[in-house]
Amino acid sequence: MRWRLGLRLSVLAALFISLAWLMFVPGGSKSSLTTSLWSGYARALGYSNATLGDPIGTNAGGINQGKSTSNGANPPNQQGGGNAPPVTIQNITPIGTNWRVFGSSIYPSNSGIGGNAYSSGNFPGFIQQRLQMAVQAHLNTVRVVNFLDSPDVGNVYDGTVYANLNTLMSDAQADNLHVILDLSTFRNWLEDHGQNGYDPNLWQAFISYIIPHFAQNPALLMWSIAGEIDPGKLDGNSNDQLVNFYDKVSTQIASLDPAHSISAGGMLHFNDGTGLPLAQIWKLPHINVIAVHDYSAADTNGLGYVAGQAKQDGKPWLVEEFGLPQSDGDNQRAQGFITIYNAVLSNGGVGALFWNLGTEVTPNSFDVNPRTPQTWQTVINFAP
Repeated sequence: MRWRLGLRLSVLAALFISLAWLMFVPGGSKSSLTTSLWSGYARALGYSNATLGDPIGTNAGGINQGKSTSNGANPPNQQGGGNAPPVTIQNITPIGTNWRVFGSSIYPSNSGIGGNAYSSGNFPGFIQQRLQMAVQAHLNTVRVVNFLDSPDVGNVYDGTVYANLNTLMSDAQADNLHVILDLSTFRNWLEDHGQNGYDPNLWQAFISYIIPHFAQNPALLMWSIAGEIDPGKLDGNSNDQLVNFYDKVSTQIASLDPAHSISAGGMLHFNDGTGLPLAQIWKLPHINVIAVHDYSAADTNGLGYVAGQAKQDGKPWLVEEFGLPQSDGDNQRAQGFITIYNAVLSNGGVGALFWNLGTEVTPNSFDVNPRTPQTWQTVINFAP
């Protein structure tokens, strides 16, 4: 230890002598000389050149942001949003009556360009059309879902997918739209490939990859982890293991992006006695928004229960997804939207997002567009 201390004192003395010598160096050469000197001395002292106070090696193994590879193993670099504070569910300015979040999902597989739009070179045209529809409907938020859908996406780090996500985020910012990034698609991808979708160890690399990529993007509003836990498809996980999964993943996300809101994902079965540990999950320290899905009268009637849990936990809540099929008929469907919007507002919810903003007109579709005129007009009527 003594010889190390002596070495460090010697190096510091040399540094001060060098800096004094720099006073006599012409101004144009000082910057590069100072940088070179500090680089050498910092490494001699055991610190990295990049971060003062960071011992060499502690940043090893991090994400290579901004470095592209031929196999798409690293997504293209996403530019940050400058010094503007990130928008979150908690600090977004209320709009209209009580709305903070008023929006829809954008499902990529009924895109009209075949398969999963995120794996297509034609994605920019698709997303520009959908975002223009969002503007026309007076939405302020879009929810990004299913971007890793199999079988179109075989690699969760596919370069085309991330380039298209970058395009979406950039276009959303230009249209003054917020974005919820729903990571349920990774859980689904794991399950499609025969793996446990609720194993937090399998999520570590993916979270370390995607969170820094978008954490500084000014369009980002919230991370949604993995919604709609299916009681019949738990991969053998107990309730304790589910709570541990959401605890570990939300903690990792918060460590990489402490600024943005995090939800566990939009949940069903929140008031039907299935025994899922939703109340425990919602109480976790890094789950700071409660999100549910509403697809039945029982779900709508259960929003009061959700509001009560949110009040008890001191957290905002929203309906992250609701929808009705076109087969209900446009008038009945519009009435259903009115019922759900009013239920969210009357129970103190901060937002609602419908499934789905799209161009389909077919009985089995949940799409909303100008060709479903009464439902479309209902959305506009409730918009801020």
